Amino acid sequence: MLISQVLNNNVILVEDGGKQKIIWGRGIGFKAHAGENYKLKSQDKVFSAISDDNKWLASFKKLSEEVPRKYFELTEKIIQLAREEIDANFDEHLLIPLTDHIFFAVKRYDRYGYGTF
Repeated sequence: MLISQVLNNNVILVEDGGKQKIIWGRGIGFKAHAGENYKLKSQDKVFSAISDDNKWLASFKKLSEEVPRKYFELTEKIIQLAREEIDANFDEHLLIPLTDHIFFAVKRYDRYGYGTF
């Protein structure tokens, strides 16, 4: 895997076999640079990027700075379950707005004293 861009200390964009992927792992972007090779670690989380969509990548970068990784993982599982359950494909852009929606819904829930996620 070749690093294309360091999005922040925990998120990098890589090129892997002609496909862009977003790798999320603790501290993986620290001192990393575009053009370097990256070896995937077992604790890293891989998200498929939408090729050549700079707006999507910018949204992912911004959201990844605000939202804990567990919300992205939860959203990814929800999308996968929905795909299997109703045998449908969803737009690849769905990850960002749905993660954003779930995260802020949980924050509102917590703010009003109903508990924590």
